[in-house]
Amino acid sequence: MVEVCVSAGSLSAGSLAAGLRGLLAGLDPASLSGESARRLFAEAAEIERLGSALKLLVAPAVKASSPVAGHRSVEDWMASQSRTSVAEVHKVIGTAEKVAQLPNTVAALRSGALSASQVEAVATAAVASPGSEAELLSAARSETVRELESRARRVVLESRGTVEQRYARQRRLRSFAHWVDDEGMVAGRFRLTPDVGSALIRTIQRQADRGFRRAYREGRRESLENYAADALVELLTGPGMVAGPRGEAARRTGGELVVVVSHEALRRGFVVEGSDELCELPGFGAVPVAAAREMLADCFLKAVVVDGTRVTHVKHFGRRRSAEIDTALLAQNVVGEGSLRCSAEGCDRQVGLEWDHVQPFAEGGPTSVDNLQALCRFHHRQKTVAQMGGRRAIPGERPSRAGSEGEPP
Repeated sequence: MVEVCVSAGSLSAGSLAAGLRGLLAGLDPASLSGESARRLFAEAAEIERLGSALKLLVAPAVKASSPVAGHRSVEDWMASQSRTSVAEVHKVIGTAEKVAQLPNTVAALRSGALSASQVEAVATAAVASPGSEAELLSAARSETVRELESRARRVVLESRGTVEQRYARQRRLRSFAHWVDDEGMVAGRFRLTPDVGSALIRTIQRQADRGFRRAYREGRRESLENYAADALVELLTGPGMVAGPRGEAARRTGGELVVVVSHEALRRGFVVEGSDELCELPGFGAVPVAAAREMLADCFLKAVVVDGTRVTHVKHFGRRRSAEIDTALLAQNVVGEGSLRCSAEGCDRQVGLEWDHVQPFAEGGPTSVDNLQALCRFHHRQKTVAQMGGRRAIPGERPSRAGSEGEPP
């Protein structure tokens, strides 16, 4: 058991957690005075800092430990325990490895003087420029987190050579990523060099100003973020893609798109609430039937006939059969499971998926919707090892592709 030394002897981390659970179970926030609430909040903030410090200090030892049964990696187990993502765990481990090189930062961490955000800023900059640790720790005591992060960013940039060298690095790091957030909105992140990024921001701001003036003349009032979002879409796709002022669906011009929509709902114009009917963009979520009708007006059509929770027929106008199977598999997962994800029990992985033959192809399993399932690479490899009689692949050897149809679209 991990023990934490205190003035009165020793106290297990488990009993500390139990004490906190007891405090929360009996807490009535409505009965607290303002002073009491502020005191508890301050104490909770200190506990949070100390808890983050404890995680950082033990993270390297956990990473070096043996894999835990049922988890694809130690990091996967850490993510399950902390209720975070594996990416967040890697971030914690990276910060912990940096902190281990900085004894003064470790001392500040043990005292509970630094928050997780402050530790990350100080550690990243101090490792990049070792002589800056004292300055950064001093700044952490008096500056806001935003000011500290700005200072740390300058330290890191100055440690990366000349302006020309930094620019070359920035060019290599340019990127764009997108995902669906908790509201079902398509969200994204991009990284651009300062010259390109600043030009893009200025252009969006000018377009947003025009959108604001247009909305003002029409008597509409929305947030600046709304106008900026519309400006980005108009600049990339043209004004026809932006939704109308009364919420009517945006029109999509050209391209290819899969819409899984129940036949009756398409005819009726809406999905009956509480029914099994669907109107979804696979991987992006539900859309109004009105939006689907707009898309069908000018998109490449892929027809998916749905009976309850089963895809019964797929027809691509202008596509060969292999593409039809891909669309049927994609639609079937959306209809049956809500999204395309690994079919292994307890696994919710949605990236790095491969199509696997339930009955192996080598044993006569057909390449059909009923005999194909999506598996993440980890569980696909586990199944392959089991089919090989437990023999593990030679390092560098790829798993047998006999049961695989490749990556899903």
